[in-house]
Amino acid sequence: MGTQFESCKNSTSEILGHLSDVDFVLHVGDISYAVGHGGKWNAWFDEIQPIATQVPYHVCIGNHEYDWPSQNFKPFAFSYGTDGGGECGIPFDRRFSMPGPAFKTPGDSLTGSTNIYHSRNVGSVHFTLISSEHNMTQGSEQYIWLEQDLAGVNRSITPWVVFGQHRPFYGTSVASLLPEYNIMRKVLEPLMVKYGVDLVLFGHVHQYQRTCRMVDHKCNDNGPVYNVVGTAGATTQVKFFPKPKWIEAESYLFGVSKFRAVNSTHMHAQWFLDKNGTVGDEFWILRSAA
Repeated sequence: MGTQFESCKNSTSEILGHLSDVDFVLHVGDISYAVGHGGKWNAWFDEIQPIATQVPYHVCIGNHEYDWPSQNFKPFAFSYGTDGGGECGIPFDRRFSMPGPAFKTPGDSLTGSTNIYHSRNVGSVHFTLISSEHNMTQGSEQYIWLEQDLAGVNRSITPWVVFGQHRPFYGTSVASLLPEYNIMRKVLEPLMVKYGVDLVLFGHVHQYQRTCRMVDHKCNDNGPVYNVVGTAGATTQVKFFPKPKWIEAESYLFGVSKFRAVNSTHMHAQWFLDKNGTVGDEFWILRSAA
């Protein structure tokens, strides 16, 4: 999102047009694009103030808040770099207070933060969010917490489960060639399937893509819908590969998504183009009654 492009302001205006029937806003990383410039954080908060003073504004951390060569988790196969501009997550952490447990992993610039992973219930939906910039592999603090969180969902209270993190592990842009896609998918997809997650939200790649419900690159009702919604105005884009059968919609345009859990078996989703407010994609997610 950020403030450096006029298209970002278009996204903010589009969100404002829907607030009358919105319970909260979810921003899955790359928040202000300040990358070391404190004034940009202030400008971004001025921009979203009309939104965040009316509904809760939930965030998870992205590469442009955190990534730096000194970061704690930096395996060779992941494309972590210098995108955080030396902030190391500190300005992000001081400006938000998500309802997560304190991050316990020692030696990290954000050890003790409640903004690394968290979950919350909103109506009939359970949201669980983690950091794609921190260790999420099996046995890690995040992985253990994530599995415990998903296992503890009471589907009679929150029949819908939505997972989010910044970096995608499904998609068909050129970025999907990065080894981290396959690594994260092998770690996290089994949890999505085991615990019946319905929808997975990603950012990072500045395009829109939506899959069918799927498992291991094949449409399958036992898996979630994967939705890359990195379209809030940042303009760096990469090309799509030819569309496979499991991709149901894709676009280079900018827009914001709106989800509504109609009842325990039907969720309605619309992706609104921020240039004119028209619907660029619309779909239903269906699940079996408990």
